[in-house]
Amino acid sequence: MTSIRLPYVQEYRDRHGKARRYFRRPGFKRWALPGTPGSPQFMTAYEAALSAECPPIGRKHKDGTVGVLVAGFYRSAAFENLKPQSQRLYRLVLDKFAQEDGHRLVRDMPRRVAMSMIEEIGATKPGMANLTLKAMRRLFAYAIKKELRNDNPFVGIESYKLGTHHTWTDAEIARYEAVWQIGTRERLAFDLLLYTGQRVGDVAAMRRSDLCKGEIHVTQQKTGAELVIPLHPNLVRSIKAYPSKVSRSQSLDHGAGLFPASFDQGGPSAADRLTSSIGALLPIALWGRSSL
Repeated sequence: MTSIRLPYVQEYRDRHGKARRYFRRPGFKRWALPGTPGSPQFMTAYEAALSAECPPIGRKHKDGTVGVLVAGFYRSAAFENLKPQSQRLYRLVLDKFAQEDGHRLVRDMPRRVAMSMIEEIGATKPGMANLTLKAMRRLFAYAIKKELRNDNPFVGIESYKLGTHHTWTDAEIARYEAVWQIGTRERLAFDLLLYTGQRVGDVAAMRRSDLCKGEIHVTQQKTGAELVIPLHPNLVRSIKAYPSKVSRSQSLDHGAGLFPASFDQGGPSAADRLTSSIGALLPIALWGRSSL
């Protein structure tokens, strides 16, 4: 039986042996989740907690602190002029920074600490280290304009080389297709990527309303380019084969993974990398049968 792990759910047993579950998300208040996972009572509470707004960063901090700096940066033209996708990525870095070090003074950040921060992340996640470096450079450039310090401790720190992406061979594609048959979420996700040639973020934003007369209309998040892509017959077949009515376990679209928590059906490692990279992004449940 397929299981799906919901993010931010913490479970433990109290002294009476009763299972208790809470929604725990950094920066948000704790929510009790009644009922059993998947039940209407549980999912109603979970969705309410997931849609709750985070308390404004900087409210509890004094002037000159990291928390106030991050809050001000979010209101600045430098942040507002970023594309929505870039804003989301910057928030992943800066929200965490404000939550952990919001009480510290901006002027007290030494270069050696800045270097150590990037190097510690880069030891295991070089891509995340590069994102952190980029976001922190922007943040401290804003701090200089606000006259909170005279230098940017993140300028001059080298980014990590990430190498190249492996291009799947015909044999690897065939192996993936053998594991995930037409009609499955995993196959539809794969076919959308393969036959449109778009980035994961752009595929994640696709909707049935983007389909028209055998074509799909795409606005790329990174470049803003508007594309009209003819639908490959194999992609048409995948869309039509995916069930128009799906269960709740198939239609989680609030950041939860769309793929099984354990990917152990014996598929190739390339397939593992694909599903792990798009599992939290692609709202496949929004795709049903379409009149193409």
